[in-house]
Amino acid sequence: MEDQIKGVTRGVVDTGIMTYTLHSPARATLIEWSNAVLESLERWPKGKPYLAVHDISRPGIGMLFCSAVNNDIFQLAVLPETKTRIDTLLGAHPGWTVVLATVVSGSLSGHLSKVLFAREQANALYASKAFFHKDIALRWLTEHANSHMSAPVP
Repeated sequence: MEDQIKGVTRGVVDTGIMTYTLHSPARATLIEWSNAVLESLERWPKGKPYLAVHDISRPGIGMLFCSAVNNDIFQLAVLPETKTRIDTLLGAHPGWTVVLATVVSGSLSGHLSKVLFAREQANALYASKAFFHKDIALRWLTEHANSHMSAPVP
């Protein structure tokens, strides 16, 4: 399945991983993308891991996206103002596995993004990590999900 949000290509990989590739960091695009992610999260079966790739690696996108989201490229629902809503949703489902892989450019903006993420995730409600290559991000998500599949959801 591949679905188009204006400025974002959305799809689902065979393994059930949601993929979003940003083509335009316009505010209207980010709002529409954010709403699509929130809707997916709210409708997602809570006994099934939610795995997503946010690909912001297109040339000229990384720095503009960083600026648009106040350098917080690891927001599950894209925009920083969605944090409270995400925290509430995930807090209501403490055993739910939710994982975000963000694909960044290998350019200076990509390196800057990885530096911005050098923060502690111990208290995070979901796992997230930056990658320079989408295939490696997809592999990490699959491995992460497989390692949590044996654990029962409370």
